[in-house]
Amino acid sequence: MTGFPTVLRSALTRLGLRRFSVVALVLGVFLGGTALAVAGTDKKSDEYGEMGPSPVPAAVAVNGATSFRVSSFNILGWDHTEKGGSKAKAGYADGAKRMRWAIQLLKSHQVDVVGLQEFQPQQYDKWVKKASAQYDIFPGYTDTVGFLRNSIAWRKDKFSLVSTSWIKLPYFHGDVLRMPVVLLQSLQTGQQIYFMNFQNPADVRGNAAKWRMIGQRFQIALVNQLKISNGLPVVWTGDMNARQQVFCRVTKQAAMVSASGGYRSETSCQPPRGMVVDWIFGSNVQFSNYVQERSKKVIRT
Repeated sequence: MTGFPTVLRSALTRLGLRRFSVVALVLGVFLGGTALAVAGTDKKSDEYGEMGPSPVPAAVAVNGATSFRVSSFNILGWDHTEKGGSKAKAGYADGAKRMRWAIQLLKSHQVDVVGLQEFQPQQYDKWVKKASAQYDIFPGYTDTVGFLRNSIAWRKDKFSLVSTSWIKLPYFHGDVLRMPVVLLQSLQTGQQIYFMNFQNPADVRGNAAKWRMIGQRFQIALVNQLKISNGLPVVWTGDMNARQQVFCRVTKQAAMVSASGGYRSETSCQPPRGMVVDWIFGSNVQFSNYVQERSKKVIRT
């Protein structure tokens, strides 16, 4: 199990100039309808990097430091632990119980923003009943099952939604999935922050490494586009299904930092100890209090 079950990231992020702080539990301008170019011959490659439209952020005054707790949480798709599923006899609880536990964990750890991976309709139904009073979510189950898979949720009493968007990325066999990007604004300070949430394919079918590398290329390009556009903080959560490779690439090509630590210079890359495949990266942020949650309940979730 990846994500929150193995990573509860608690990191406090501070923006240098704008004084912004984030607690991470293991967070510009969008060009409407743009696409980040890629060379290739795959029949679906023309869609990779295509983005949904999003309005330009409004100029707002920022009042002091902004602190929040962010988590990356792979909640393991419902069908994995149903009869005949890949993990039905692997010690996991059933889907309904796992989703209840997941929501309890988010609330007990006071998570303000979470990137969820492997979200399925049955889990979303439980989410609506147990979490919707406290959290807003995008996209949720507003469109397709594929779009639901990777969703971002935030506490209603901490953030308001400024805009939403998405980027098309390759998954297994190069199939296209839309993955979410949201611009949130702190209700306390007015600080606006971009959050993006991804899952790249694991080495369980096809040439997953190829699609991971292509996906990373577009994810990094998106970060750099936002940084150039307006310099707002960017937080990236996700199950990247990669360890040292993704750390070294993202910290170099997007100049982001990892909530879990590590070191990067022009000539060397030293990943953090105890790496898992779940990551939180940030730009214009400063993380602290990073935590990987490995309790028995988390492991069974």
